[in-house]
Amino acid sequence: MSNKKQIIVFNTKEMLVGAAQEQSNKVDQNYQQSTYLYFIARYFVSVFESRYGVIPVQVWNEYRNALDHFFRHQTNNSSKQTGNADGNIPRQLLKMEGHIQRAALDIMKIHCHRTKDSVAQVKNNFKPEVLQLVDNGKFYTDLITETNRAEGLFEKAKIYDNNLGETARLDKEVLNKYLEAVFAFDELKIELINKAADLEVANNNYNSIHDNASKGSTKHHYFIHFTFYIFWSIFISFCTLMWNEQLEPVYKKVFSNLVADNHKAVLGNLGISTKQLPDINYS
Repeated sequence: MSNKKQIIVFNTKEMLVGAAQEQSNKVDQNYQQSTYLYFIARYFVSVFESRYGVIPVQVWNEYRNALDHFFRHQTNNSSKQTGNADGNIPRQLLKMEGHIQRAALDIMKIHCHRTKDSVAQVKNNFKPEVLQLVDNGKFYTDLITETNRAEGLFEKAKIYDNNLGETARLDKEVLNKYLEAVFAFDELKIELINKAADLEVANNNYNSIHDNASKGSTKHHYFIHFTFYIFWSIFISFCTLMWNEQLEPVYKKVFSNLVADNHKAVLGNLGISTKQLPDINYS
């Protein structure tokens, strides 16, 4: 599936930030930051919904809270209460910005987690030998490398976010760190989408090769056993023939002589002459 069908309008963080800044410049100064944040949040919500068919409930909750502060700003003289040190931005609008930024952070976190799950699913569904068949092994190498890079960026963003605590609602740097992580993961997701057909072809080729090798091994196994039984049967038949025709008469003659000599020796020890006894056939 092509990038355009996945609503991938922005391929880099810089492209998205530039578009968001351009949009925010069109509104009143009091609403510029909230418009900037909402543009980013709305973009990732749209992409997420197109891929997975849902909008995370926590994002809706942040939107609802932001809307609540907006109407508080519009009523009850709340617009006269400022919330920043410069006294330029009304308090309720500042709180609204915090909820919209949290919505943006939440949807980017969810994006990262879902893409991690997608990579894990690919690794579970396809053996490493199959993944290495795609693009002569380059796909598998890049998948491992880019996954590690994206996870590293995501980990740094989460650590920075946790250190900030509640102040992350108004911190621009934490937004940039999550943007870096989510675009790294988005590259991975797009690559998985574009390589879906190649993965299926590689898997079918691998299974075909494996099945043919297994069948060949089974045939070889049966051939070896069949050949062994044939030669073993011939050998037993040959030994039986040799015994009956040549070995058995010789054995009987030797055994008869040994028994006779032993018998005469015993009689001699008893003082009995063998001449007094009739001849005995020991065969």
